[in-house]
Amino acid sequence: MDTFESGPPPDGTNTLPEATPPAPLQPSRSNLLNYPEDLRVRWGWLDIFVFVLVSLAAYFISAIALIIGFVAGGVNVQQLQHSPRTLALFFILNTVMASLAQLGYFYLRTRALSGEPFWRSLGWWSFDSLALDTRRVAAYCVLTGIVLSALVNALSNYIGHKGQLPIEVYFQDRRSVFLLMLLAVTLAPLVEEMIFRGYIYPVVARSFGIPAGVILTGILFGLLHAPQLSGAWAQIGLLVVVGIVFTYIRAVSRTVLASYLTHLSYNGYIFITTMIQTHGLRNLPFTH
Repeated sequence: MDTFESGPPPDGTNTLPEATPPAPLQPSRSNLLNYPEDLRVRWGWLDIFVFVLVSLAAYFISAIALIIGFVAGGVNVQQLQHSPRTLALFFILNTVMASLAQLGYFYLRTRALSGEPFWRSLGWWSFDSLALDTRRVAAYCVLTGIVLSALVNALSNYIGHKGQLPIEVYFQDRRSVFLLMLLAVTLAPLVEEMIFRGYIYPVVARSFGIPAGVILTGILFGLLHAPQLSGAWAQIGLLVVVGIVFTYIRAVSRTVLASYLTHLSYNGYIFITTMIQTHGLRNLPFTH
Protein backbone atom coordinates (compact mmCIF):
# COMPACT_ATOMS: atom_id res chain seq x y z
CA MET A 1 0.00 0.00 0.00
CA ASP A 2 1.27 3.45 -0.84
CA THR A 3 2.18 5.92 1.85
CA PHE A 4 1.38 9.62 1.76
CA GLU A 5 3.58 11.28 -0.80
CA SER A 6 5.95 13.88 0.60
CA GLY A 7 7.14 15.65 -2.59
CA PRO A 8 6.77 19.41 -3.16
CA PRO A 9 3.82 21.13 -1.50
CA PRO A 10 0.71 21.77 -3.64
CA ASP A 11 0.92 25.48 -2.86
CA GLY A 12 2.98 27.74 -0.66
CA THR A 13 -0.04 29.42 0.88
CA ASN A 14 -2.53 28.01 3.38
CA THR A 15 -5.42 30.36 2.66
CA LEU A 16 -8.56 29.63 0.67
CA PRO A 17 -7.61 29.94 -3.03
CA GLU A 18 -9.52 32.12 -5.46
CA ALA A 19 -12.20 30.76 -7.75
CA THR A 20 -11.03 29.27 -11.03
CA PRO A 21 -12.67 28.96 -14.48
CA PRO A 22 -14.93 26.00 -15.23
CA ALA A 23 -13.18 22.77 -16.20
CA PRO A 24 -14.09 20.37 -19.02
CA LEU A 25 -15.71 17.00 -18.29
CA GLN A 26 -12.42 15.18 -18.80
CA PRO A 27 -9.49 17.55 -18.10
CA SER A 28 -6.36 17.19 -20.18
CA ARG A 29 -2.88 17.40 -18.70
CA SER A 30 -2.41 20.94 -20.08
CA ASN A 31 -5.72 22.12 -18.61
CA LEU A 32 -4.79 20.72 -15.20
CA LEU A 33 -1.81 23.06 -15.01
CA ASN A 34 -4.26 25.96 -14.65
CA TYR A 35 -5.34 24.73 -11.21
CA PRO A 36 -3.70 24.39 -7.79
CA GLU A 37 -1.84 21.12 -7.33
CA ASP A 38 -4.45 19.65 -4.96
CA LEU A 39 -7.15 20.07 -7.64
CA ARG A 40 -5.20 18.48 -10.49
CA VAL A 41 -6.97 15.14 -10.39
CA ARG A 42 -7.19 13.16 -13.61
CA TRP A 43 -10.93 12.60 -13.52
CA GLY A 44 -14.05 14.65 -14.18
CA TRP A 45 -17.84 14.57 -14.06
CA LEU A 46 -18.11 11.46 -16.22
CA ASP A 47 -15.92 9.57 -13.75
CA ILE A 48 -18.06 10.75 -10.84
CA PHE A 49 -21.16 9.51 -12.66
CA VAL A 50 -19.49 6.13 -13.18
CA PHE A 51 -18.53 6.04 -9.50
CA VAL A 52 -22.15 6.66 -8.48
CA LEU A 53 -23.25 3.74 -10.65
CA VAL A 54 -20.51 1.53 -9.22
CA SER A 55 -21.56 2.49 -5.67
CA LEU A 56 -25.22 1.72 -6.31
CA ALA A 57 -24.26 -1.62 -7.86
CA ALA A 58 -21.99 -2.38 -4.90
CA TYR A 59 -24.77 -1.77 -2.37
CA PHE A 60 -27.28 -3.76 -4.41
CA ILE A 61 -25.01 -6.75 -5.04
CA SER A 62 -23.78 -6.87 -1.44
CA ALA A 63 -27.40 -6.69 -0.21
CA ILE A 64 -28.37 -9.64 -2.41
CA ALA A 65 -25.34 -11.59 -1.23
CA LEU A 66 -26.20 -10.87 2.40
CA ILE A 67 -29.82 -11.91 1.97
CA ILE A 68 -28.66 -15.20 0.48
CA GLY A 69 -26.19 -15.62 3.34
CA PHE A 70 -28.78 -14.85 6.02
CA VAL A 71 -31.30 -17.25 4.49
CA ALA A 72 -28.64 -19.95 4.23
CA GLY A 73 -27.88 -19.34 7.89
CA GLY A 74 -31.50 -19.98 8.88
CA VAL A 75 -32.83 -16.40 8.96
CA ASN A 76 -35.94 -16.03 6.83
CA VAL A 77 -36.81 -12.81 5.00
CA GLN A 78 -39.70 -11.99 7.34
CA GLN A 79 -37.41 -12.20 10.37
CA LEU A 80 -34.90 -9.99 8.59
CA GLN A 81 -37.56 -7.34 8.00
CA HIS A 82 -39.10 -7.32 11.49
CA SER A 83 -36.14 -8.01 13.77
CA PRO A 84 -34.33 -4.73 14.58
CA ARG A 85 -31.24 -6.60 15.78
CA THR A 86 -30.98 -8.63 12.58
CA LEU A 87 -31.84 -5.67 10.36
CA ALA A 88 -29.18 -3.50 12.00
CA LEU A 89 -26.56 -6.19 11.44
CA PHE A 90 -27.67 -6.46 7.81
CA PHE A 91 -27.31 -2.69 7.21
CA ILE A 92 -23.90 -2.55 8.90
CA LEU A 93 -22.52 -5.49 6.93
CA ASN A 94 -23.96 -4.06 3.72
CA THR A 95 -22.22 -0.74 4.38
CA VAL A 96 -18.89 -2.45 5.11
CA MET A 97 -19.02 -4.58 1.96
CA ALA A 98 -20.04 -1.68 -0.28
CA SER A 99 -17.41 0.61 1.26
CA LEU A 100 -14.67 -1.92 0.60
CA ALA A 101 -15.89 -2.15 -3.00
CA GLN A 102 -15.67 1.64 -3.29
CA LEU A 103 -12.11 1.61 -1.98
CA GLY A 104 -11.30 -1.09 -4.50
CA TYR A 105 -12.70 1.06 -7.29
CA PHE A 106 -10.58 4.02 -6.19
CA TYR A 107 -7.49 1.82 -6.21
CA LEU A 108 -8.24 0.54 -9.72
CA ARG A 109 -9.04 4.06 -10.94
CA THR A 110 -5.75 5.49 -9.67
CA ARG A 111 -2.99 2.99 -9.06
CA ALA A 112 -3.85 -0.04 -11.17
CA LEU A 113 -5.26 1.63 -14.32
CA SER A 114 -3.54 5.01 -14.40
CA GLY A 115 -0.35 4.29 -12.51
CA GLU A 116 -0.97 7.29 -10.27
CA PRO A 117 -0.03 7.33 -6.56
CA PHE A 118 -3.10 6.07 -4.70
CA TRP A 119 -3.04 8.33 -1.64
CA ARG A 120 -1.68 11.51 -3.18
CA SER A 121 -3.99 11.40 -6.19
CA LEU A 122 -6.95 11.32 -3.78
CA GLY A 123 -5.66 14.37 -1.92
CA TRP A 124 -3.84 12.75 1.01
CA TRP A 125 -0.85 15.08 1.15
CA SER A 126 1.22 14.86 4.33
CA PHE A 127 1.42 17.96 6.52
CA ASP A 128 5.21 18.01 6.12
CA SER A 129 4.95 18.22 2.35
CA LEU A 130 2.72 21.28 2.74
CA ALA A 131 5.20 22.99 5.07
CA LEU A 132 2.65 22.78 7.89
CA ASP A 133 3.39 22.18 11.55
CA THR A 134 2.16 18.59 11.87
CA ARG A 135 1.44 18.63 15.59
CA ARG A 136 -0.26 22.01 15.59
CA VAL A 137 -2.45 21.34 12.55
CA ALA A 138 -3.38 17.88 13.81
CA ALA A 139 -4.30 19.32 17.20
CA TYR A 140 -6.44 22.02 15.58
CA CYS A 141 -8.24 19.42 13.46
CA VAL A 142 -8.94 17.15 16.42
CA LEU A 143 -10.13 20.05 18.58
CA THR A 144 -12.36 21.35 15.78
CA GLY A 145 -13.95 17.93 15.36
CA ILE A 146 -14.67 17.61 19.08
CA VAL A 147 -16.13 21.11 19.43
CA LEU A 148 -18.20 20.73 16.26
CA SER A 149 -19.55 17.37 17.40
CA ALA A 150 -20.49 18.75 20.82
CA LEU A 151 -22.26 21.75 19.27
CA VAL A 152 -24.18 19.65 16.76
CA ASN A 153 -25.23 17.21 19.48
CA ALA A 154 -26.42 20.04 21.73
CA LEU A 155 -28.35 21.76 18.93
CA SER A 156 -29.88 18.47 17.78
CA ASN A 157 -31.10 17.69 21.31
CA TYR A 158 -32.45 21.22 21.69
CA ILE A 159 -34.34 21.12 18.39
CA GLY A 160 -35.60 17.57 18.88
CA HIS A 161 -37.66 15.63 16.34
CA LYS A 162 -41.02 13.95 16.01
CA GLY A 163 -41.48 10.26 15.41
CA GLN A 164 -38.94 7.48 15.11
CA LEU A 165 -35.89 7.94 12.91
CA PRO A 166 -34.51 5.12 10.74
CA ILE A 167 -31.11 5.38 12.46
CA GLU A 168 -32.72 4.32 15.75
CA VAL A 169 -32.78 0.73 14.48
CA TYR A 170 -29.08 0.58 15.40
CA PHE A 171 -29.76 1.44 19.05
CA GLN A 172 -31.97 -1.51 19.94
CA ASP A 173 -29.21 -3.72 21.38
CA ARG A 174 -25.61 -3.50 22.52
CA ARG A 175 -24.14 -5.42 19.61
CA SER A 176 -25.70 -3.13 17.01
CA VAL A 177 -24.59 0.05 18.80
CA PHE A 178 -21.05 -1.23 19.26
CA LEU A 179 -20.72 -2.27 15.61
CA LEU A 180 -22.13 1.07 14.47
CA MET A 181 -19.72 3.01 16.69
CA LEU A 182 -16.82 0.82 15.55
CA LEU A 183 -17.72 1.51 11.93
CA ALA A 184 -17.99 5.24 12.69
CA VAL A 185 -14.40 5.47 13.93
CA THR A 186 -12.76 3.11 11.44
CA LEU A 187 -14.08 2.65 7.91
CA ALA A 188 -16.70 5.41 7.65
CA PRO A 189 -14.46 8.50 8.02
CA LEU A 190 -11.85 7.03 5.68
CA VAL A 191 -14.28 6.15 2.89
CA GLU A 192 -16.44 9.28 3.21
CA GLU A 193 -13.41 11.58 3.10
CA MET A 194 -12.06 9.79 0.05
CA ILE A 195 -15.42 10.11 -1.69
CA PHE A 196 -16.34 13.69 -0.86
CA ARG A 197 -13.12 15.56 -0.13
CA GLY A 198 -10.80 13.40 -2.23
CA TYR A 199 -12.83 12.41 -5.30
CA ILE A 200 -15.80 14.78 -5.67
CA TYR A 201 -14.56 18.08 -4.22
CA PRO A 202 -11.68 18.70 -6.70
CA VAL A 203 -14.02 18.31 -9.68
CA VAL A 204 -16.72 20.54 -8.18
CA ALA A 205 -14.13 23.17 -7.17
CA ARG A 206 -12.61 23.24 -10.64
CA SER A 207 -16.01 23.59 -12.27
CA PHE A 208 -17.66 26.18 -10.02
CA GLY A 209 -14.84 27.70 -7.98
CA ILE A 210 -13.46 26.89 -4.55
CA PRO A 211 -16.16 28.57 -2.38
CA ALA A 212 -18.99 26.94 -4.33
CA GLY A 213 -17.09 23.65 -4.25
CA VAL A 214 -16.88 23.80 -0.48
CA ILE A 215 -20.61 24.52 -0.11
CA LEU A 216 -21.87 22.07 -2.73
CA THR A 217 -19.69 19.23 -1.49
CA GLY A 218 -20.87 19.90 2.06
CA ILE A 219 -24.49 19.79 0.93
CA LEU A 220 -23.93 16.46 -0.82
CA PHE A 221 -22.31 15.10 2.34
CA GLY A 222 -25.30 16.10 4.46
CA LEU A 223 -27.82 14.72 1.99
CA LEU A 224 -26.02 11.36 1.95
CA HIS A 225 -27.09 10.92 5.57
CA ALA A 226 -30.68 12.04 4.92
CA PRO A 227 -32.11 8.48 4.63
CA GLN A 228 -30.95 7.76 8.21
CA LEU A 229 -32.70 10.92 9.44
CA SER A 230 -35.79 10.79 7.26
CA GLY A 231 -38.07 13.72 8.10
CA ALA A 232 -35.69 15.32 10.63
CA TRP A 233 -34.74 18.21 8.38
CA ALA A 234 -33.14 20.26 11.14
CA GLN A 235 -30.72 17.43 11.88
CA ILE A 236 -30.03 16.98 8.16
CA GLY A 237 -29.30 20.70 7.95
CA LEU A 238 -26.83 20.40 10.79
CA LEU A 239 -25.01 17.61 8.93
CA VAL A 240 -24.86 19.84 5.85
CA VAL A 241 -23.06 22.41 8.00
CA VAL A 242 -20.73 19.68 9.26
CA GLY A 243 -19.98 18.68 5.67
CA ILE A 244 -19.22 22.29 4.74
CA VAL A 245 -16.82 22.63 7.69
CA PHE A 246 -15.03 19.41 6.74
CA THR A 247 -14.68 20.56 3.13
CA TYR A 248 -13.52 24.03 4.15
CA ILE A 249 -10.75 22.45 6.22
CA ARG A 250 -9.80 20.34 3.21
CA ALA A 251 -9.71 23.43 0.97
CA VAL A 252 -7.65 25.57 3.33
CA SER A 253 -5.15 22.87 4.28
CA ARG A 254 -4.99 21.42 0.74
CA THR A 255 -5.05 17.87 2.11
CA VAL A 256 -7.74 15.30 2.85
CA LEU A 257 -5.67 14.26 5.84
CA ALA A 258 -6.83 17.38 7.71
CA SER A 259 -10.54 16.82 7.06
CA TYR A 260 -10.10 13.12 7.90
CA LEU A 261 -8.66 13.92 11.33
CA THR A 262 -11.50 16.37 11.94
CA HIS A 263 -14.06 13.79 10.83
CA LEU A 264 -12.43 11.08 12.94
CA SER A 265 -12.46 13.21 16.09
CA TYR A 266 -16.05 14.28 15.35
CA ASN A 267 -17.20 10.65 15.25
CA GLY A 268 -14.87 9.70 18.08
CA TYR A 269 -16.52 12.24 20.37
CA ILE A 270 -19.90 10.68 19.57
CA PHE A 271 -18.50 7.23 20.37
CA ILE A 272 -17.05 8.32 23.73
CA THR A 273 -20.12 10.27 24.85
CA THR A 274 -22.41 7.40 23.81
CA MET A 275 -20.37 4.97 25.89
CA ILE A 276 -20.49 7.32 28.88
CA GLN A 277 -24.19 8.22 28.62
CA THR A 278 -25.27 4.59 28.23
CA HIS A 279 -22.94 3.32 30.99
CA GLY A 280 -20.98 1.15 28.61
CA LEU A 281 -24.01 0.39 26.38
CA ARG A 282 -25.94 -1.07 29.32
CA ASN A 283 -28.68 1.59 29.24
CA LEU A 284 -29.71 2.14 25.64
CA PRO A 285 -32.37 4.83 25.01
CA PHE A 286 -34.40 2.91 22.44
CA THR A 287 -34.34 -0.54 24.02
CA HIS A 288 -37.85 -1.96 24.42
